[in-house]
Amino acid sequence: AVGSLLVITVLAAGSAGLYLARQGVFERTAGERGPPPAVTAASFDPAEPIRSIAVLPLQDNSPGDTEAYFAASLHEELIAKLSQLEEIRVVSRTSTMQFVDSLPPMPEIARRLNVDVVVEGSVVRTPQRTRVTLQLIHGPSDSHIETLQWDREEITDVLAFQTEVAHEVAEAVAAGHEEATFATVADAVEPDAQEAYLRGRYAYGRGTPEGYRTAQTL
Repeated sequence: AVGSLLVITVLAAGSAGLYLARQGVFERTAGERGPPPAVTAASFDPAEPIRSIAVLPLQDNSPGDTEAYFAASLHEELIAKLSQLEEIRVVSRTSTMQFVDSLPPMPEIARRLNVDVVVEGSVVRTPQRTRVTLQLIHGPSDSHIETLQWDREEITDVLAFQTEVAHEVAEAVAAGHEEATFATVADAVEPDAQEAYLRGRYAYGRGTPEGYRTAQTL
């Protein structure tokens, strides 16, 4: 009798579960626990002043990916110079490095970093030419604001060139900024010494035994 009662109970429970599944009860419950809806793009008003900005890590599109050190150095320079603009909040390099390998949709980046504008771009360098391309994007709406590009056949002073790029980006972000803020440029240094310094700092910053050995040899 006990066995018969157990069989009847199991069959009843199974029938109830099948009925609930057909009614979509389990699907609704799973949906309620699923990921949040995607971020919806906001509207863009060009008249609104920029109050916050994030500079994403720059992509190295050079042949052989050999100029990552240059892209990393320029990324730091942009953040450092933009941080001197008093009325604009600039996201730290540490926070932006989470996007070094993958880029979610722009509204999602803006939400996670809580910024109005995102700067993204790339570097292409060969022995004959250097090209830097940067885009200013209104993050919440994924709207293009401006594209800035520099094309040079030969750069004899890397640090001065990076300061020049940062200056023009700051001018695009906040026209009429104080010139004195960007007046200081590195003293004249031998181009080879500059390159060696930047390569060494980048290698050391990787924090690996191989990076440390590379930094010591430069």
